Amino acid sequence: MRWLIIVLIFLSAANAQSQSKWEPEFKKFDEQDRLNDPPKERAIVFTGSSSIRMWKDVADALNNDKIINRGFGGSEFIDIIENFERVIGRYNPAQVVLYSGDNDITHGKSATEVYGDFCTVYGMIRARFPEARISVLSIKPSPARWAKAGEMEKANQLIKTYAEGKPGLSFIDVYTPMLTEEGKPRQELYVEDGIHMTPAGYEIWKKAIAPMLVTTN
Repeated sequence: MRWLIIVLIFLSAANAQSQSKWEPEFKKFDEQDRLNDPPKERAIVFTGSSSIRMWKDVADALNNDKIINRGFGGSEFIDIIENFERVIGRYNPAQVVLYSGDNDITHGKSATEVYGDFCTVYGMIRARFPEARISVLSIKPSPARWAKAGEMEKANQLIKTYAEGKPGLSFIDVYTPMLTEEGKPRQELYVEDGIHMTPAGYEIWKKAIAPMLVTTN
């Protein structure tokens, strides 16, 4: 707990600078919350980078009106840490579904650094919401970022191994089903930029995530 308190104190100072970058998106979240009250109980928060942000119909796709999409494009795990209250803390979630690491490694972080940032996010959620279920998606195999695939696979393995020993934490593999039999990214799952997904890509995510969601009734 002491390390978490130190991290939170440090991040509170960094938060003002970080928020200036994301403030337009966070203001949209505020407006969404004002127009449509988020669930008071048993909320499921999806957060992370643009693969989450662009999944506009995630609640409908997963047939769950407790889902709140708080993805913000271009973000990394460190951005979830620095803006924890804006994207997770305020919603009292029963479950948090995370997707990051993709941008992190592209911007120069190592697999070990991504793993460390994930562990910090996990620790913050667990300390604040000890009963919440936490699910983390593997980094997906994007064609445009295939040169970084080795480092992404290392990060996935580190996080997967960590999750295996933690009750209430699940690792969801979307990397493997998005590969061809030859072990390359399936091009039909991506739009022209080779990073963001087509509906077929999200269909794979839907099938992987649906069994892992908590019961919200």
